[in-house]
Order: sequence, then C-alpha cells, then structure tokens
Amino acid sequence: MRLSKYLEKIPGFFVGANCLGILLLSAVLVAGAYYALQYYTHHGETVTVPDVKEKNVTEAIRILEAAGLDVEVSDTDYVATKRPDIILEQSLAAGQVVKPGRMVHLTINAAAPLPVALPDIADNSSMRQAQSLLKSMGFDSVRIEWCNGDKEWVYGIKVNGKEVKVGDRISSGSIIALVVGNGKLVEQFNGETSTQEIAEYVTDTISESELHTLGPNDIVLDNPEVLVEEPIEE
Repeated sequence: MRLSKYLEKIPGFFVGANCLGILLLSAVLVAGAYYALQYYTHHGETVTVPDVKEKNVTEAIRILEAAGLDVEVSDTDYVATKRPDIILEQSLAAGQVVKPGRMVHLTINAAAPLPVALPDIADNSSMRQAQSLLKSMGFDSVRIEWCNGDKEWVYGIKVNGKEVKVGDRISSGSIIALVVGNGKLVEQFNGETSTQEIAEYVTDTISESELHTLGPNDIVLDNPEVLVEEPIEE
C-alpha cells in the first residue's frame, strides 16, 4: 500500500474514534447521574417514623436521628399538666412510612407560660368583650377593678398591680385586672365661660349622687359637645 493512501485513511480514523469516545463518555455520565439520583433520593429505601411524643427532647432527637430522619425543634407551647421539655407534637405522624432524610419538626413543652402581646382592649371594648378575648388567649385569671365611668366600659388593664399598654408582652399565667366603669358618672354641661361676645358651656363630670344639685338650665348629655349660645347682651 502506498504511503499516500495510508495517510488518507488517518483523518477518518480519528473522526470515528472521537465519535466513539463521545458516545462512551455520554454513557458514563448518564449512568453516573442515574446512580447519584438513586442515592440522593434513597430510591427504594423507606423508614417508619417513631413515636416520640411525651419523650424528653434529647431522647426524641436521638431516636429520630437513629431512624435516619432529620430533626428540628421548631415550636414551643405550654401545657401546665405536662413535664417541661417533653415533645407535645411531631410533624410526621408515628408509624408513617417515609424516605430517609425527611425533616421532622418538633413542638416542646415550655417550663412556664409563654408571654403574649396584649391586644387593644383599654378604651376599645366592653367588659364582656375583654373577658372573652382574654380567655381565648389563655388568660384564665381575670378580675375586675371598678372605677367611676361608663357602665362596664374598660378604661385600663393592670398586671400584678401595674398598668400595661397595647403590645406589652405578658405571661398567660399572670393575674389580670380590668379597670371597668361602674356607671356612676354622667357627662354634663355645668357652668359657662365668656369669650368676647360668645358664651360657651364647658364639659364636666358629676357623680350620680349629686345629680340633684343640677339646676333647671343645666344640660346633661351622654356624649356632650361644646355648645355655642347666642351673644350675651350687655
């Protein structure tokens, strides 16, 4: 065979070899990806979720991790009848069959009642509305302190004898006192002032027992407004 004919065949050989190499490399990559995916997704592998409710948090984590599951303590609650630091809830039910590596979120029992933000109650609700709202939030010890004011209207809130305001965080086990009106105050216009030529009645309050002192020209209203009279004649 002449040398020139031999050289003519070499490019074709390299092209064929390159194509074959590409095919083999592609096959290796596909196979590698397949087995990696099988490993990552634990194809065909399953675990049964253990029951860790009522167990100590340390023991619960150990049991779940030993079963091949990931664990995260994600919430806290308070149940007075249960021991602190035990598991109250688990996100995956006991006995459920799942793949290894699934995350289990745990709720543990706090050692004391959790503080909550005080809602907008004072000067915004009646006594019954306030009592109902506080009870729904877990405040079972609510007492009443009476003050002069509109009947059964909440004027303020005290915790352990100190006044609190909207947004203050207080423990649900705290004793709350609602400062509530006893209905013994009424609004009245009593007296007048002169501003240049205009006489204005001004607001005041008077106890129920003193209502007999009102004169025939005194004006009593539930929701008073400033009244402007006719100019006073000199």
